[in-house]
Amino acid sequence: MQALGLAGDLTINGSREDVVVLRYLDGVQTTARINLTSASWLNGPYLMVKPNDVIVVNPNNAKLKTAGYVGNISAILGITSVILTSILLFTR
Repeated sequence: MQALGLAGDLTINGSREDVVVLRYLDGVQTTARINLTSASWLNGPYLMVKPNDVIVVNPNNAKLKTAGYVGNISAILGITSVILTSILLFTR
């Protein structure tokens, strides 16, 4: 929590349900997914940040949709209708 607070908290694009902590202990990498909206991680080993920990905050669904990925069925239907209309216009 302190590391995220010092970083200025999560942005609106960050997913609070999907935070990944990469930790190296004795040359072995461990990976943990943390849900910041639940209190269960407060009793776990990732409450305190250790040296060389890497904290990755994955983007939320709204950010993924605006990043260029097709996010809903209406976009697919729109693209399909434009392609079909173009084919019909050029073949007649």
